[in-house]
Amino acid sequence: MIITIDGPAGVGKSTVAQLLAKSLGFEFLNTGAMYRCAALASLEANIPIEQADKIVEHVKTLRFEQQGAKILLSGRDVTARIRESDVTKLVSPIASIIPLRLVLIDWQKEFANGRNIVTEGRDQGSVVFTNAECKIFLTASPEIRARRRTDELIAKGQQADYTQILQDQIERDQLDANRPFGALRPAEDSVVVQSDNLPIEAVLELLLQIAHSKMP
Repeated sequence: MIITIDGPAGVGKSTVAQLLAKSLGFEFLNTGAMYRCAALASLEANIPIEQADKIVEHVKTLRFEQQGAKILLSGRDVTARIRESDVTKLVSPIASIIPLRLVLIDWQKEFANGRNIVTEGRDQGSVVFTNAECKIFLTASPEIRARRRTDELIAKGQQADYTQILQDQIERDQLDANRPFGALRPAEDSVVVQSDNLPIEAVLELLLQIAHSKMP
């Protein structure tokens, strides 16, 4: 069985998807980390975003692995690095490179083959796994998402400017919603979950109810 969780940046898809997978005994696929790894790879190789073909060819030489919450890029732990601001700002432009998206979609489908998985991203239900048994679109207002991100960074002892984070959030939403391929939108048969006033425990409980209702 495949459960997809799509939604905008900063809504907590990765966290709740991991909890849902653990609760169900499923495997978790963090597709957002794939795009972040591609962004990091282009930065470290000093390949400008305008040279899309070179970025695609470079990413093809790399190996993505996921070990629980840990993300490895060609054997190197990049879990924290791919969450830093320079990588985050490059994710949407990277995700607009259609040949690169096609490479990563192949990776995603290969990972899912023969497995029970929970997968999260922007287009998992609408593009990648159109036949998924359970599709969820998790969303929250930009203000709530920016506040959560600010609090998360402060809790880690990092500097955080709520106003800047909110502005980046709004710009990211616009980019994601207007991509020519794989744009951020709910699949027609997805269940939309608004999480503005819900703690993570309540979101998980709601998603568990949805998942159980979709099981054969």
